[in-house]
Amino acid sequence: MSFTINKFYLIQYIDEEGKDNSCTFFAEDKFEAVALFNDTYNHLEIVDVFVSVMDYDDAEPEYDGQPDEAQEWHDYDPDC
Repeated sequence: MSFTINKFYLIQYIDEEGKDNSCTFFAEDKFEAVALFNDTYNHLEIVDVFVSVMDYDDAEPEYDGQPDEAQEWHDYDPDC
């Protein structure tokens, strides 16, 4: 079984007013993230690219012991 783990990239850039700004992309690698940035903001200058990899252990658990939103509403107003 093969699957791709996308990484979370934060791209720091200079906006039209000359101020530092940043945006984020999910991509396979830095080159794909920069390509996505350039497709959207091709006239802006990239200052730096940062990456954060989320491991499965870092993800939120499927069930955290708390009722979901639908159950909370039902408990609050059973006629809902």
